Amino acid sequence: MKKIHLLVILLLAILPILVSAQDFAPIGAEWHYTKKFASFWPKESYVKIKSVGDTIIQGKSCRILENNGGYSCIFHNERDYVYTEDSVTYFYVPAIDSFQILYDLRASVGSSWIVVFSVNIIPLLDTYRINVLSVDNLTINGKVLKRFFVHFEGLSGWLPIGGHRYIIEGIGSQSYLFDFHTTWALCNGTYSGGLRCYEDSVIGFYSTGIADSCTYTNDGTGLSNISADQMIRTYPNPTSDFLFIETDLRSPIEIRLLNPLGGVEIEDKMVGTHQLDLSGLPAGLYFLEFQDLDKCRSVRRIIKY
Repeated sequence: MKKIHLLVILLLAILPILVSAQDFAPIGAEWHYTKKFASFWPKESYVKIKSVGDTIIQGKSCRILENNGGYSCIFHNERDYVYTEDSVTYFYVPAIDSFQILYDLRASVGSSWIVVFSVNIIPLLDTYRINVLSVDNLTINGKVLKRFFVHFEGLSGWLPIGGHRYIIEGIGSQSYLFDFHTTWALCNGTYSGGLRCYEDSVIGFYSTGIADSCTYTNDGTGLSNISADQMIRTYPNPTSDFLFIETDLRSPIEIRLLNPLGGVEIEDKMVGTHQLDLSGLPAGLYFLEFQDLDKCRSVRRIIKY
């Protein structure tokens, strides 16, 4: 009986640790980033990364991350591989057949880590030092996550490419997951405009609000490839009180805010700009449904905290 009691006590002691441990890139996780083109071409698309499964590399159980093209002159493969151990996430670099540190959640202010990598179009090794300038917390969907403000310092190549970034626990750099630019050549191809959305089974859905939707695209005109849904902007998301809705459509739109059980919390019509007061609703996940005069419907996930 004493042994059983001792086992229960040990399980209760380690359970909070197991629950709080962030499983980086759980299967099904998705990142969407803005994809911008050369400065003379005002075209915009998106890069999507999805965690699709597991595999073994050098004895390590790795998550498989697939993307829809990546960026010019930034590290990526058709498939990338990551694993996490002792709060450090590593990524595989085929050019040197080794793992490098992607994010170190143990890092403190003043510390740093080194990354060696290679971009496929430039067959030379690059080296970066990531210097941690500050550490604080960010709450997303009720979960308190570490946030690091860092400086990327290029240590090799011809160009002093670097810059400041935010790294969020479980999500990664708000610029790009593999935010390593070659220092060996000027690149005027595609580049990241930042994180649009992230979603997984642990953190939930997170939108930064920098684009009208996770999958917004245009052909440079700003209109010809934008659907009615993409002409509707909602922000901030997540929100604690007010949700603002803007649209460039000239005809009225019917809007309904639904709770997870499908019950209607708010129902209204709008043209132009509208404001929804969510302050009286419980925290949680809601669905904002739009319907235009042509009876075309679209739905967005809204987080109330």
